[in-house]
Amino acid sequence: MGLFEAFKKKVGQKSEEINPLFEIVKNANLGIDNLQVSNEMGKVRVSGTVQNGKVVSEVEELLKGQQGVISFENALDIADVSGSNIKYMVATNSSNLNVRKGPGIDFDIIGKFPNGTTITLVRRINDTWFIVISEQLEGHCHTDYLSAN
Repeated sequence: MGLFEAFKKKVGQKSEEINPLFEIVKNANLGIDNLQVSNEMGKVRVSGTVQNGKVVSEVEELLKGQQGVISFENALDIADVSGSNIKYMVATNSSNLNVRKGPGIDFDIIGKFPNGTTITLVRRINDTWFIVISEQLEGHCHTDYLSAN
């Protein structure tokens, strides 16, 4: 039975369809809340909410090369954890920490946090870039210069 035939197979008397790509992502235990995987003639779209942006790339790697996948749209949202009040302290060698428009040094600097500033985590984009916020500024900061508070 091919991938698309399995997708069309009915579960018992329910009208739900088996989606093998959904099962692949689900069984990888990546911690995706409200996981949805659609497959329209090989055009796969994955949505849901993740706690860390690293999972976004892991899903893409997991599905890349799967039989029948022609294109892939990753619509996963990275959870806003600002309500959890997770604090970090800017830990530079007495200099200011650049706050950027996006997760990388190629993005514009939109402000600076002084060394020792306490900031709140908003989103974990990946292992090296977080979105953080203070009373005056919100943006992307490199995690090498943040220490758990």
